[in-house]
Amino acid sequence: MDNLLLDMLLSLILGILIGLERGVRKEGDDYEIVGIRTFGLIGLFGGISTYIGITYNIAFFAVSFFSLSLFLLTLYVMELKIKRGVGATTVMAAFITYILGSLVLLGEKTIAASLAVIVTLLLSLKPRLHYFIKRIAQEELYAILKFLLITVVILPFLPNKAYGPGNFFNPYQVWFFVVLVAGISFIGYVFVKLFGQERGLILTSIFGGIASSTALTLSLARLGKSEGYSNLLTVGILISWFIMFQRILAISLIINIDLIKFLLFPFCILSAVILIFIAVYWFNAKENRLLQTDLILFNNPLQLKTALAFGLILLLIMFLTYIFRIYFGSLGIYAISIISAITDVDAITLTVSSLSKEEISHNVAANAIFLAAIVNTVVKGLFVILMSNKKMKKNILLVLSIFLLTGMFVIIFNEFVNTI
Repeated sequence: MDNLLLDMLLSLILGILIGLERGVRKEGDDYEIVGIRTFGLIGLFGGISTYIGITYNIAFFAVSFFSLSLFLLTLYVMELKIKRGVGATTVMAAFITYILGSLVLLGEKTIAASLAVIVTLLLSLKPRLHYFIKRIAQEELYAILKFLLITVVILPFLPNKAYGPGNFFNPYQVWFFVVLVAGISFIGYVFVKLFGQERGLILTSIFGGIASSTALTLSLARLGKSEGYSNLLTVGILISWFIMFQRILAISLIINIDLIKFLLFPFCILSAVILIFIAVYWFNAKENRLLQTDLILFNNPLQLKTALAFGLILLLIMFLTYIFRIYFGSLGIYAISIISAITDVDAITLTVSSLSKEEISHNVAANAIFLAAIVNTVVKGLFVILMSNKKMKKNILLVLSIFLLTGMFVIIFNEFVNTI
Protein backbone atom coordinates (compact mmCIF):
# COMPACT_ATOMS: atom_id res chain seq x y z
CA MET A 1 0.00 0.00 0.00
CA ASP A 2 2.84 2.39 0.85
CA ASN A 3 4.48 1.74 -2.54
CA LEU A 4 1.18 2.33 -4.30
CA LEU A 5 0.78 5.66 -2.52
CA LEU A 6 4.30 6.71 -3.47
CA ASP A 7 3.67 5.76 -7.10
CA MET A 8 0.47 7.83 -7.14
CA LEU A 9 2.36 10.74 -5.57
CA LEU A 10 5.08 10.50 -8.23
CA SER A 11 2.44 10.54 -10.98
CA LEU A 12 1.01 13.71 -9.43
CA ILE A 13 4.46 15.35 -9.12
CA LEU A 14 5.40 14.62 -12.73
CA GLY A 15 2.17 16.20 -13.88
CA ILE A 16 2.82 19.24 -11.69
CA LEU A 17 6.34 19.55 -13.17
CA ILE A 18 4.99 19.78 -16.71
CA GLY A 19 2.12 21.98 -15.57
CA LEU A 20 4.56 24.32 -13.87
CA GLU A 21 6.15 25.15 -17.21
CA ARG A 22 2.75 25.55 -18.85
CA GLY A 23 1.59 27.76 -16.01
CA VAL A 24 4.47 30.23 -16.27
CA ARG A 25 3.24 33.19 -18.32
CA LYS A 26 5.69 35.02 -20.54
CA GLU A 27 4.96 38.22 -22.38
CA GLY A 28 3.30 37.41 -25.70
CA ASP A 29 2.53 33.77 -24.83
CA ASP A 30 -0.80 32.28 -25.87
CA TYR A 31 -3.38 31.52 -23.22
CA GLU A 32 -3.07 27.95 -21.95
CA ILE A 33 -6.24 25.87 -21.58
CA VAL A 34 -4.78 23.61 -18.86
CA GLY A 35 -2.91 24.91 -15.81
CA ILE A 36 -0.54 23.51 -13.20
CA ARG A 37 -3.21 21.91 -11.00
CA THR A 38 -4.98 20.30 -13.94
CA PHE A 39 -1.71 18.85 -15.25
CA GLY A 40 -0.99 17.39 -11.83
CA LEU A 41 -4.45 15.82 -11.71
CA ILE A 42 -4.05 14.43 -15.25
CA GLY A 43 -0.83 12.71 -14.19
CA LEU A 44 -2.56 11.30 -11.12
CA PHE A 45 -5.55 10.29 -13.27
CA GLY A 46 -3.20 8.31 -15.51
CA GLY A 47 -1.77 6.52 -12.49
CA ILE A 48 -5.18 5.71 -10.98
CA SER A 49 -6.61 4.54 -14.31
CA THR A 50 -3.65 2.22 -14.92
CA TYR A 51 -3.85 0.74 -11.41
CA ILE A 52 -7.57 0.04 -11.71
CA GLY A 53 -7.13 -1.27 -15.25
CA ILE A 54 -4.41 -3.81 -14.42
CA THR A 55 -5.98 -4.76 -11.06
CA TYR A 56 -9.66 -5.05 -11.93
CA ASN A 57 -10.60 -4.48 -15.56
CA ILE A 58 -8.43 -3.26 -18.45
CA ALA A 59 -11.51 -1.70 -20.03
CA PHE A 60 -11.44 0.99 -17.34
CA PHE A 61 -8.11 2.26 -18.70
CA ALA A 62 -9.53 2.53 -22.21
CA VAL A 63 -12.64 4.33 -20.98
CA SER A 64 -10.60 6.77 -18.88
CA PHE A 65 -8.30 7.59 -21.80
CA PHE A 66 -11.30 8.17 -24.06
CA SER A 67 -12.87 10.39 -21.38
CA LEU A 68 -9.70 12.46 -21.09
CA SER A 69 -9.57 12.84 -24.88
CA LEU A 70 -13.16 14.05 -24.95
CA PHE A 71 -12.49 16.45 -22.05
CA LEU A 72 -9.43 18.02 -23.68
CA LEU A 73 -11.11 18.23 -27.07
CA THR A 74 -14.08 20.01 -25.52
CA LEU A 75 -11.83 22.52 -23.78
CA TYR A 76 -9.86 23.10 -26.97
CA VAL A 77 -12.99 23.77 -29.02
CA MET A 78 -14.39 26.11 -26.36
CA GLU A 79 -11.17 28.11 -26.26
CA LEU A 80 -11.10 28.38 -30.04
CA LYS A 81 -14.60 29.82 -30.01
CA ILE A 82 -13.59 32.66 -27.70
CA LYS A 83 -10.61 33.38 -29.99
CA ARG A 84 -7.73 33.25 -27.57
CA GLY A 85 -5.20 31.85 -30.03
CA VAL A 86 -4.96 28.43 -28.45
CA GLY A 87 -2.14 26.14 -29.62
CA ALA A 88 -2.18 22.35 -29.76
CA THR A 89 1.06 21.93 -27.77
CA THR A 90 -0.65 22.06 -24.38
CA VAL A 91 -3.21 19.44 -25.41
CA MET A 92 -0.45 17.08 -26.55
CA ALA A 93 1.47 17.76 -23.33
CA ALA A 94 -1.64 16.79 -21.36
CA PHE A 95 -1.91 13.46 -23.18
CA ILE A 96 1.79 12.77 -22.55
CA THR A 97 1.30 13.61 -18.85
CA TYR A 98 -1.46 11.01 -18.64
CA ILE A 99 0.83 8.38 -20.25
CA LEU A 100 3.69 9.27 -17.89
CA GLY A 101 1.37 8.74 -14.92
CA SER A 102 0.53 5.32 -16.37
CA LEU A 103 4.22 4.42 -16.82
CA VAL A 104 4.86 5.07 -13.12
CA LEU A 105 2.20 2.51 -12.12
CA LEU A 106 3.62 0.07 -14.68
CA GLY A 107 6.96 0.16 -12.83
CA GLU A 108 8.84 2.38 -15.32
CA LYS A 109 9.53 5.17 -12.84
CA THR A 110 12.96 6.14 -14.19
CA ILE A 111 11.73 6.36 -17.77
CA ALA A 112 8.66 8.36 -16.72
CA ALA A 113 10.71 10.85 -14.66
CA SER A 114 13.31 11.25 -17.41
CA LEU A 115 10.67 11.83 -20.07
CA ALA A 116 8.89 14.35 -17.84
CA VAL A 117 12.09 16.39 -17.54
CA ILE A 118 12.73 16.17 -21.30
CA VAL A 119 9.16 17.22 -22.12
CA THR A 120 9.34 20.14 -19.69
CA LEU A 121 12.65 21.25 -21.17
CA LEU A 122 11.30 21.01 -24.72
CA LEU A 123 8.23 23.05 -23.81
CA SER A 124 10.37 25.74 -22.17
CA LEU A 125 12.59 26.05 -25.26
CA LYS A 126 9.79 27.44 -27.44
CA PRO A 127 11.28 30.96 -27.89
CA ARG A 128 14.78 29.62 -28.55
CA LEU A 129 13.54 27.00 -31.01
CA HIS A 130 11.53 29.60 -32.91
CA TYR A 131 14.59 31.89 -32.96
CA PHE A 132 16.73 29.00 -34.23
CA ILE A 133 14.26 28.20 -37.02
CA LYS A 134 14.19 31.82 -38.15
CA ARG A 135 17.99 31.96 -38.32
CA ILE A 136 18.44 28.72 -40.28
CA ALA A 137 18.13 29.23 -44.02
CA GLN A 138 16.17 26.80 -46.16
CA GLU A 139 19.28 25.64 -47.98
CA GLU A 140 20.92 24.81 -44.63
CA LEU A 141 17.90 22.77 -43.62
CA TYR A 142 18.14 20.85 -46.88
CA ALA A 143 21.85 20.26 -46.25
CA ILE A 144 21.10 18.84 -42.79
CA LEU A 145 18.39 16.54 -44.15
CA LYS A 146 20.60 15.29 -46.99
CA PHE A 147 23.49 14.72 -44.62
CA LEU A 148 21.30 12.81 -42.16
CA LEU A 149 19.91 10.73 -44.99
CA ILE A 150 23.35 9.77 -46.25
CA THR A 151 24.63 9.14 -42.73
CA VAL A 152 21.70 7.05 -41.52
CA VAL A 153 21.02 5.21 -44.77
CA ILE A 154 24.45 4.87 -46.40
CA LEU A 155 26.93 4.57 -43.51
CA PRO A 156 25.50 1.36 -41.97
CA PHE A 157 25.62 -0.40 -45.35
CA LEU A 158 29.14 0.57 -46.39
CA PRO A 159 31.54 -2.40 -46.26
CA ASN A 160 33.66 -2.28 -43.12
CA LYS A 161 36.54 -3.96 -44.89
CA ALA A 162 39.96 -2.78 -46.04
CA TYR A 163 40.84 -2.52 -49.74
CA GLY A 164 43.76 -1.41 -51.89
CA PRO A 165 47.52 -1.69 -51.41
CA GLY A 166 48.36 -2.17 -47.78
CA ASN A 167 44.62 -2.21 -47.01
CA PHE A 168 44.75 1.58 -46.71
CA PHE A 169 41.12 2.14 -47.81
CA ASN A 170 38.14 1.20 -45.65
CA PRO A 171 34.89 2.72 -47.08
CA TYR A 172 33.02 2.62 -43.76
CA GLN A 173 35.93 4.16 -41.87
CA VAL A 174 36.49 6.95 -44.38
CA TRP A 175 32.84 7.96 -44.41
CA PHE A 176 32.64 7.74 -40.63
CA PHE A 177 35.56 10.20 -40.46
CA VAL A 178 33.74 12.53 -42.86
CA VAL A 179 30.61 12.37 -40.70
CA LEU A 180 32.63 13.02 -37.54
CA VAL A 181 34.52 16.07 -38.82
CA ALA A 182 31.55 17.60 -40.64
CA GLY A 183 29.36 17.07 -37.57
CA ILE A 184 31.84 18.78 -35.24
CA SER A 185 32.28 21.66 -37.70
CA PHE A 186 28.53 22.05 -38.08
CA ILE A 187 28.10 22.47 -34.33
CA GLY A 188 30.44 25.46 -34.45
CA TYR A 189 28.77 26.75 -37.62
CA VAL A 190 25.32 26.69 -36.01
CA PHE A 191 26.50 28.41 -32.84
CA VAL A 192 28.25 31.13 -34.84
CA LYS A 193 25.03 31.82 -36.72
CA LEU A 194 22.92 31.77 -33.58
CA PHE A 195 25.12 33.64 -31.10
CA GLY A 196 28.44 34.71 -32.57
CA GLN A 197 27.98 38.00 -34.33
CA GLU A 198 25.35 39.34 -31.97
CA ARG A 199 27.27 38.44 -28.81
CA GLY A 200 30.65 39.81 -29.89
CA LEU A 201 34.05 38.63 -30.92
CA ILE A 202 34.80 36.20 -28.09
CA LEU A 203 31.86 33.86 -28.68
CA THR A 204 32.40 34.08 -32.43
CA SER A 205 36.02 33.03 -31.97
CA ILE A 206 35.13 30.12 -29.68
CA PHE A 207 32.50 28.71 -32.01
CA GLY A 208 34.56 29.64 -35.06
CA GLY A 209 37.44 27.58 -33.70
CA ILE A 210 35.10 24.60 -33.63
CA ALA A 211 33.80 25.23 -37.15
CA SER A 212 37.01 26.37 -38.87
CA SER A 213 39.86 28.19 -37.17
CA THR A 214 41.37 28.91 -40.60
CA ALA A 215 38.24 30.68 -41.85
CA LEU A 216 37.97 32.72 -38.67
CA THR A 217 41.68 33.64 -38.73
CA LEU A 218 41.42 34.89 -42.32
CA SER A 219 38.31 36.90 -41.55
CA LEU A 220 39.77 38.62 -38.48
CA ALA A 221 43.02 39.26 -40.36
CA ARG A 222 41.02 41.11 -43.03
CA LEU A 223 39.29 43.17 -40.33
CA GLY A 224 42.77 43.95 -38.98
CA LYS A 225 43.83 45.91 -42.06
CA SER A 226 42.92 49.07 -40.15
CA GLU A 227 44.63 49.97 -36.89
CA GLY A 228 41.55 49.66 -34.66
CA TYR A 229 40.91 46.73 -32.33
CA SER A 230 44.34 45.19 -33.01
CA ASN A 231 44.75 43.58 -29.59
CA LEU A 232 41.16 42.39 -29.48
CA LEU A 233 41.36 40.92 -32.97
CA THR A 234 44.56 39.15 -31.92
CA VAL A 235 42.68 37.71 -28.94
CA GLY A 236 39.96 36.43 -31.25
CA ILE A 237 42.48 34.71 -33.51
CA LEU A 238 44.30 33.13 -30.58
CA ILE A 239 41.06 31.86 -29.07
CA SER A 240 40.24 30.07 -32.33
CA TRP A 241 43.73 28.49 -32.30
CA PHE A 242 43.26 27.36 -28.71
CA ILE A 243 39.91 25.78 -29.59
CA MET A 244 41.53 24.09 -32.60
CA PHE A 245 44.00 22.33 -30.28
CA GLN A 246 41.11 21.01 -28.19
CA ARG A 247 39.31 19.93 -31.36
CA ILE A 248 42.38 17.97 -32.52
CA LEU A 249 42.62 16.32 -29.11
CA ALA A 250 38.94 15.39 -29.17
CA ILE A 251 39.12 13.88 -32.67
CA SER A 252 42.27 11.90 -31.82
CA LEU A 253 40.80 10.51 -28.63
CA ILE A 254 37.52 9.56 -30.32
CA ILE A 255 39.48 7.47 -32.83
CA ASN A 256 42.02 6.03 -30.36
CA ILE A 257 41.70 6.90 -26.68
CA ASP A 258 45.08 5.27 -25.96
CA LEU A 259 46.73 8.35 -27.52
CA ILE A 260 45.75 10.51 -24.56
CA LYS A 261 48.92 9.91 -22.52
CA PHE A 262 51.04 10.83 -25.55
CA LEU A 263 49.06 13.90 -26.64
CA LEU A 264 47.93 15.45 -23.38
CA PHE A 265 51.27 16.89 -22.24
CA PRO A 266 52.37 18.52 -25.54
CA PHE A 267 48.94 19.96 -26.27
CA CYS A 268 48.57 21.26 -22.72
CA ILE A 269 51.88 23.10 -23.15
CA LEU A 270 50.81 24.64 -26.47
CA SER A 271 47.41 25.56 -25.05
CA ALA A 272 49.04 27.18 -22.00
CA VAL A 273 51.25 29.36 -24.22
CA ILE A 274 48.26 30.53 -26.24
CA LEU A 275 46.20 31.18 -23.10
CA ILE A 276 48.96 33.37 -21.66
CA PHE A 277 49.01 35.52 -24.80
CA ILE A 278 45.20 35.67 -24.84
CA ALA A 279 45.28 37.07 -21.29
CA VAL A 280 48.06 39.57 -22.13
CA TYR A 281 46.35 41.00 -25.22
CA TRP A 282 42.91 40.92 -23.61
CA PHE A 283 43.99 43.08 -20.68
CA ASN A 284 45.75 45.45 -23.06
CA ALA A 285 42.74 45.81 -25.34
CA LYS A 286 41.01 49.19 -25.22
CA GLU A 287 37.57 47.72 -25.95
CA ASN A 288 35.84 44.86 -24.16
CA ARG A 289 34.20 43.60 -27.30
CA LEU A 290 34.24 44.15 -31.02
CA LEU A 291 31.41 46.25 -32.37
CA GLN A 292 28.93 44.35 -34.50
CA THR A 293 30.28 43.96 -37.99
CA ASP A 294 30.23 41.58 -40.88
CA LEU A 295 32.47 38.83 -39.58
CA ILE A 296 33.01 36.10 -42.18
CA LEU A 297 31.43 33.56 -41.96
CA PHE A 298 31.79 29.93 -42.89
CA ASN A 299 30.48 27.72 -45.61
CA ASN A 300 27.99 25.15 -44.40
CA PRO A 301 30.13 22.08 -43.57
CA LEU A 302 27.16 19.78 -44.15
CA GLN A 303 26.94 20.59 -47.85
CA LEU A 304 27.42 17.38 -49.78
CA LYS A 305 30.13 18.88 -51.98
CA THR A 306 32.09 19.96 -48.91
CA ALA A 307 31.73 16.55 -47.25
CA LEU A 308 32.67 14.63 -50.39
CA ALA A 309 35.64 16.92 -51.06
CA PHE A 310 36.93 16.28 -47.55
CA GLY A 311 36.41 12.56 -48.05
CA LEU A 312 38.54 12.63 -51.22
CA ILE A 313 41.26 14.66 -49.48
CA LEU A 314 41.21 12.21 -46.59
CA LEU A 315 41.50 9.27 -48.97
CA LEU A 316 44.47 10.92 -50.71
CA ILE A 317 46.19 11.59 -47.37
CA MET A 318 45.64 7.96 -46.34
CA PHE A 319 47.18 6.70 -49.58
CA LEU A 320 50.16 9.07 -49.40
CA THR A 321 50.70 8.19 -45.76
CA TYR A 322 50.83 4.51 -46.71
CA ILE A 323 53.36 5.20 -49.52
CA PHE A 324 55.55 7.48 -47.37
CA ARG A 325 55.43 5.01 -44.48
CA ILE A 326 56.53 2.13 -46.73
CA TYR A 327 59.50 3.99 -48.21
CA PHE A 328 60.55 6.36 -45.40
CA GLY A 329 59.13 4.89 -42.18
CA SER A 330 58.25 7.31 -39.39
CA LEU A 331 60.07 10.15 -41.19
CA GLY A 332 57.64 9.70 -44.07
CA ILE A 333 54.69 10.04 -41.74
CA TYR A 334 56.15 13.23 -40.29
CA ALA A 335 56.74 14.59 -43.80
CA ILE A 336 53.18 13.96 -44.95
CA SER A 337 51.89 15.47 -41.68
CA ILE A 338 53.77 18.68 -42.38
CA ILE A 339 52.66 18.82 -46.03
CA SER A 340 48.98 18.07 -45.40
CA ALA A 341 48.77 20.44 -42.41
CA ILE A 342 49.45 23.40 -44.69
CA THR A 343 45.83 23.25 -45.80
CA ASP A 344 44.04 21.02 -43.29
CA VAL A 345 44.88 19.36 -39.97
CA ASP A 346 41.83 17.11 -39.60
CA ALA A 347 42.69 14.64 -42.37
CA ILE A 348 46.16 13.79 -41.06
CA THR A 349 44.86 13.70 -37.47
CA LEU A 350 42.26 11.12 -38.43
CA THR A 351 44.71 9.11 -40.53
CA VAL A 352 47.51 8.71 -38.00
CA SER A 353 45.08 8.26 -35.09
CA SER A 354 43.57 5.34 -36.96
CA LEU A 355 46.99 3.91 -37.88
CA SER A 356 48.09 4.11 -34.24
CA LYS A 357 45.66 1.35 -33.32
CA GLU A 358 47.79 -1.33 -34.98
CA GLU A 359 50.26 -0.16 -37.62
CA ILE A 360 52.35 2.62 -36.07
CA SER A 361 53.44 3.41 -32.53
CA HIS A 362 51.49 5.80 -30.36
CA ASN A 363 54.56 7.99 -30.04
CA VAL A 364 54.95 8.38 -33.82
CA ALA A 365 51.24 9.17 -34.19
CA ALA A 366 51.37 11.75 -31.39
CA ASN A 367 54.45 13.42 -32.90
CA ALA A 368 52.81 13.54 -36.33
CA ILE A 369 49.64 15.13 -34.93
CA PHE A 370 51.69 17.57 -32.88
CA LEU A 371 53.77 18.58 -35.93
CA ALA A 372 50.60 19.05 -37.98
CA ALA A 373 49.14 21.32 -35.31
CA ILE A 374 52.30 23.44 -35.23
CA VAL A 375 52.56 23.74 -39.02
CA ASN A 376 48.88 24.58 -39.44
CA THR A 377 49.13 27.26 -36.74
CA VAL A 378 52.23 28.79 -38.30
CA VAL A 379 50.56 28.92 -41.73
CA LYS A 380 47.56 30.73 -40.25
CA GLY A 381 49.93 33.09 -38.45
CA LEU A 382 51.64 33.91 -41.74
CA PHE A 383 48.25 34.74 -43.26
CA VAL A 384 47.68 37.24 -40.44
CA ILE A 385 51.13 38.77 -40.93
CA LEU A 386 50.50 39.20 -44.66
CA MET A 387 46.98 40.61 -44.33
CA SER A 388 46.78 42.69 -41.14
CA ASN A 389 48.12 45.98 -39.77
CA LYS A 390 51.53 46.59 -38.17
CA LYS A 391 50.27 46.18 -34.62
CA MET A 392 48.72 42.78 -35.33
CA LYS A 393 51.81 41.70 -37.27
CA LYS A 394 53.96 42.39 -34.19
CA ASN A 395 51.47 40.61 -31.93
CA ILE A 396 51.33 37.47 -34.05
CA LEU A 397 55.10 37.44 -34.73
CA LEU A 398 55.74 37.44 -30.99
CA VAL A 399 53.18 34.66 -30.45
CA LEU A 400 54.59 32.53 -33.28
CA SER A 401 58.17 32.96 -32.06
CA ILE A 402 57.38 31.75 -28.54
CA PHE A 403 55.01 29.14 -29.95
CA LEU A 404 57.68 27.63 -32.23
CA LEU A 405 60.32 27.65 -29.52
CA THR A 406 57.91 25.91 -27.17
CA GLY A 407 56.96 23.37 -29.84
CA MET A 408 60.62 22.55 -30.54
CA PHE A 409 61.28 22.17 -26.83
CA VAL A 410 58.35 19.77 -26.43
CA ILE A 411 59.46 17.64 -29.41
CA ILE A 412 63.05 17.43 -28.13
CA PHE A 413 61.83 16.67 -24.62
CA ASN A 414 59.54 13.89 -25.87
CA GLU A 415 62.32 12.31 -27.92
CA PHE A 416 64.67 12.48 -24.93
CA VAL A 417 62.11 10.85 -22.63
CA ASN A 418 61.40 8.09 -25.16
CA THR A 419 65.08 7.21 -25.53
CA ILE A 420 65.57 6.73 -21.79
